[in-house]
Amino acid sequence: MSIPMDGTAVITKGDRNLYIVTGRCLVKGYISRVGVVDCFDTNTGEVVQCITFPIEFNHRPLLSFHQDNILRVHSHRQSVEINLQKIKANKSTTSVPLLPNSCPLDVSHAICSIGDNKVFVCGGVTTASDVQTKDYTINPNAYLLDQKIGEWKILASPPEALDCPACCLAKLPCKILQRI
Repeated sequence: MSIPMDGTAVITKGDRNLYIVTGRCLVKGYISRVGVVDCFDTNTGEVVQCITFPIEFNHRPLLSFHQDNILRVHSHRQSVEINLQKIKANKSTTSVPLLPNSCPLDVSHAICSIGDNKVFVCGGVTTASDVQTKDYTINPNAYLLDQKIGEWKILASPPEALDCPACCLAKLPCKILQRI
C-alpha cells in the first residue's frame, strides 16, 4: 500500500471496500507525483488493488462512482475516469471549476461529498486580493458545488462558515448542512 501524504480523499463502495485516492504519496520509499488508488478490504484488512494513474493534484480530489466500476477523480487541472475492473485510466475533459472567489482548492480546504453529486467546501486559505501579490487570508465562506452543472454556490458567510471545517471533515451534522 502507498502512504498518502497530501491531496488525499477517501470514498467507500458498499460495506466492504474503501478506496484511498492520493495525488502525492510515498511508494517504496520514493515520493510519487502520479495519482494512486488503493482499495482496502475492510473485512480482511488487506489492500486488494493498487492502481496508478497519470495525473497529479495538489488538493483533495473530488471522487464519485459512475456506473459500477468507474471511479471518477476530478481536480482543477485534470480529471480521470478509472475502470476498476479493467484497471484502465482515461483522462476526462471535465474538471473542477475555481471557487466563486476565483481561487483554486488546496490541501487546506475541508472538502466533503454530500448527497448526490454535491460537494461541500469550507475553511482553508484564499488570496487576499490580487493573485499576483500572494497575500493569503483565511477563507471566510462555505461553498457547495453541484457537480452535474459544474457551479459553486456560496452557502454561508462569516461567522457561521468559520465554525464548520471540523464538521465537514468528520461528516458531522452542522447548521449549514442541515439547511441543504
